[in-house]
Amino acid sequence: MSTTADRRVTIRALVVDPAQNAPVVVLETDDQQTLLPIWIGMSEASAIALALDGVTPPRPMTHDLLVRAIQASAAHVDRVRIRSIDQGVFHGELHLRGPNVAIRVLDCRPSDAIAIATRVDCDIFVADDVMTAAGVAPLSREQAMEQ
Repeated sequence: MSTTADRRVTIRALVVDPAQNAPVVVLETDDQQTLLPIWIGMSEASAIALALDGVTPPRPMTHDLLVRAIQASAAHVDRVRIRSIDQGVFHGELHLRGPNVAIRVLDCRPSDAIAIATRVDCDIFVADDVMTAAGVAPLSREQAMEQ
């Protein structure tokens, strides 16, 4: 666990970066003062998009399977966290809680953590030092019109 504070975020957008033709999930702090773009894989973007749109695939996707396995073990996802960034690579965590067990923390990719969070409706947190290192201020309407 990091010694820094965490900031709760929500998913503001799921977009495609036209320069790299790669999906980007954009997280936004509760105060709407900082955005955190994270470039992700196409399959994770699809998994996040399906969950955001409330679409249930006919067969469980990998993230659905993992959630079912966690629930079958009498645990639940307490929260997910983007804990660090190292040389442009983000690192995430799943925080699991069971009926008689303290929180267990599992290392994971942030895109997988976010895909799982969208399925179990848990909070997403970002370590404050990650937000400081990689967060950006949102553009005002005027700034966006100029671009």
